[in-house]
Amino acid sequence: MNSSNSGCAHFRVADPVGWRKVDDRVVVADVFSGRSFILEDVEAFIWQHIAENQPVAEIVSLICQAYSVDRTTAEADLAEFIAQLVDAELITGAE
Repeated sequence: MNSSNSGCAHFRVADPVGWRKVDDRVVVADVFSGRSFILEDVEAFIWQHIAENQPVAEIVSLICQAYSVDRTTAEADLAEFIAQLVDAELITGAE
């Protein structure tokens, strides 16, 4: 995660990003840039919890339960994915 977001406990979907769950995938679209992304599996799972304003610590716990991974792995993977979403300007910190 980049340094400006490393301590952020919550993230939210950025404006003007829209998204929709389609079957077991999440389709995310940035209205201004026209970019779209298809998220599957754990990425879709994480996105939905960010969109529900779940705290980062809670999302880590949910990943551990749903995917049977240890907390250290879940934290590292979540931090990496959040950094990608922040860099793509799809989410922002919502402290």
